[in-house]
Amino acid sequence: MKKVFFSYAFGCRVNEAEKEEIDHQMLKAGFSFSQSKPAIHIVNTCAVTTKAEREARQYIYQIKKRYPKAKIVITGCSATYWKKQKNCKKLQVDLIVDNFEKENLTNILLRRLL
Repeated sequence: MKKVFFSYAFGCRVNEAEKEEIDHQMLKAGFSFSQSKPAIHIVNTCAVTTKAEREARQYIYQIKKRYPKAKIVITGCSATYWKKQKNCKKLQVDLIVDNFEKENLTNILLRRLL
């Protein structure tokens, strides 16, 4: 698998700051950033409102259609909630990293997807 990724954040400024930190860690680990042909697509989700969760699910479905070969990794509040509820199988994602493991996302990704 190519070490090319794209990341997207939903919600608050904290999620955006976390996305920037994830990007930094990924680049430091030797990944390159590309919106046009990512092998890995990371989504930092938000669960503040039902609308935010719905938009995150819609975004994940769009990624699957647009980049069918890309591995989809979700993290953030919605991902943590969905993982606890055990209702994330229908999302068709490759990896869920809850908020408690988010700071280790790059290492987890390297171990599980590459």
